[in-house]
Amino acid sequence: MRLTVKQLAALHEADEDKIFQLPERRRHSPGVLAALVRAGLLKATSVGVIWTITDAGRAELACHRSKNGNPSIVARTSPTVAALEQTEWAKQFKVDSPVSYKAALQYALEDGLSVFIERSFETGDPVWAVRVFDDPEFWMEAKPTKAQAIALCREMGWKVVE
Repeated sequence: MRLTVKQLAALHEADEDKIFQLPERRRHSPGVLAALVRAGLLKATSVGVIWTITDAGRAELACHRSKNGNPSIVARTSPTVAALEQTEWAKQFKVDSPVSYKAALQYALEDGLSVFIERSFETGDPVWAVRVFDDPEFWMEAKPTKAQAIALCREMGWKVVE
């Protein structure tokens, strides 16, 4: 099976631990997880918010490693990753949502990451959510004002798509 970058990121995360995903704070889109389940690479638990890797998934990762090296999108030793990890945004994201941290770093390292900003009440409080354009279920950040959300996007170099 040829994996997309998003599918590979989800599979790699599941290989290290279970994917635990709640509706209000998603790391991976339901479509990405469903495609991996259909391919037999992940399995969902009866609870429906925890996914684990299957033996076939581990074999697929091993095959990918033998062809391409580490399946991570960005190597941890990259100076770009190290610089990003020192930003206030990354430090706070790691505290607020440690299970989504790796995926957030991968998105943040994309050249010209496209995001959109929208008003949301999903957390219970009104916030301006910065969402990944290609994966709208994934929140990069939530700010109390739109101006703060826009300022963060400028600071991080993310392209805001209207």
